[in-house]
Amino acid sequence: MTIANRICGFCVILMTLLFSLHVPDALALKLTAHSAILMDMTSGRILYSHNADDTVQPASITKILSLYLADEAIREGRVRSGDPVKVSRQAGRTGGSKMYLQAGTEIPLEELLKGMAVVSANDASVAVAEYIDGNVDLFVERMKPKSQRARHDQQLF
Repeated sequence: MTIANRICGFCVILMTLLFSLHVPDALALKLTAHSAILMDMTSGRILYSHNADDTVQPASITKILSLYLADEAIREGRVRSGDPVKVSRQAGRTGGSKMYLQAGTEIPLEELLKGMAVVSANDASVAVAEYIDGNVDLFVERMKPKSQRARHDQQLF
């Protein structure tokens, strides 16, 4: 199962939880996001909308590219989702959003990918980059052509 499928599965679970709250209860939740939209995917009916048409940059395009490269490495057989990844000192000390990884511990790759996808964990991103390409700089170099290709494809639409 690819990372994209797992992320989609997580989204389905999240939406199921929101629907189980009943829409009036879900709307009573305090919204802190700049924009949001909740749609019934079977009917296409918009259940909730808040600044839904505002242009908003992705929270972390770098994480999305990192997840893509990790999924690519898994599909190519260079790594496996169950591989234990040893957390380096650099990864353990990475600031920002984090999973609070401890240097020297071993975490399954798939758990690090979940942390990247769910909490945008910077420490997990560094650990994954180091595991897949040996160091962050090489990983970033592999990210550049993917980013340029995405920009080019976006200009076609």
